Amino acid sequence: MQAGFDVSVLSYDDGSQELEVVLTDHPNCDPIVIGRNQHGGQCQLSWDLWLPIEDQPGIETVVNLIQAALNATRPALERNTDVAAKT
Repeated sequence: MQAGFDVSVLSYDDGSQELEVVLTDHPNCDPIVIGRNQHGGQCQLSWDLWLPIEDQPGIETVVNLIQAALNATRPALERNTDVAAKT
């Protein structure tokens, strides 16, 4: 695990678990929640994040965050496309 993050394990009555990840230096920031499918081969990231967009710098921050998140998914999406094409 990288430094700068706090990770908590959430356990539910049905035996399932999720991880909550927050920034150490911003503990009141909304966590990223990581869930896993039944077989453990895929995970789902959930993040409710409210950011200010009342000016151009705020809008640029949001756009950059969205671009970074979507670009980070490209390798996984390409692997999924390759697997689907082979079946």
